[in-house]
Amino acid sequence: MAGSKQKLWLSKSTYLRSLQCPKALYLYKNFYQFRDKPSAKQQASFDRGHRVGRLAQLLFPGGIYIRPASPRGWPKAIEATSKLLANKQEIIYEAAFQHDGVMCAVDILVQNGSFYDVYEVKSSPGVRQVYIEDMALQYWVLRRQKIQLGKVYLLLPKKPQDGFIDLHMDDMEAIDYTEQLAAMVLDVEEGVRAAARTLTLDNAPEVAMGEQCLKPYPCDFQSTCKRGYR
Repeated sequence: MAGSKQKLWLSKSTYLRSLQCPKALYLYKNFYQFRDKPSAKQQASFDRGHRVGRLAQLLFPGGIYIRPASPRGWPKAIEATSKLLANKQEIIYEAAFQHDGVMCAVDILVQNGSFYDVYEVKSSPGVRQVYIEDMALQYWVLRRQKIQLGKVYLLLPKKPQDGFIDLHMDDMEAIDYTEQLAAMVLDVEEGVRAAARTLTLDNAPEVAMGEQCLKPYPCDFQSTCKRGYR
């Protein structure tokens, strides 16, 4: 049984986790210590993603980086973002927003006239549905917070970037998903409500192991589900 204090705060990663499997969300929030350690391949993918993300910031110079050192720092990052926007900061890396307990960090936020464009950076070429769902949550949060959104782009490398030490805009492809994300608002709202319902449960929902354990990402609670979490 879960602890008495439910953690209803959702981030992009926990929202995507809930779409993949509500049981995975529940276990993550209540039995975090039971997670499987990432494989060497998974860790390499995480590291590549962070590396590409930081290099992509160099394509938009002059920004302010506000990602906190630990998750406990996100409330201050949200406050810092609000102040930077009030001061008309043109570029923010990892700008943080929240609406009704749902938090998201925008990889790169760029002022474009009276609007702000969003760039979601991924480290591998090719569009995946989970990337679009990620951006849809960002779109929903920023719209609900009355941010004057311009365009929302998925920024991808045109070819694999393993072993690179530099990055240029010619290496990247920016795909405009703004209209598609606008059409997904109701889906996001239902997804958020479903995640909130999951987190009010006394026990993890019953979900048989299956394809969702591996897609779109390998779940880090597979060992827990195999042996039972209680």
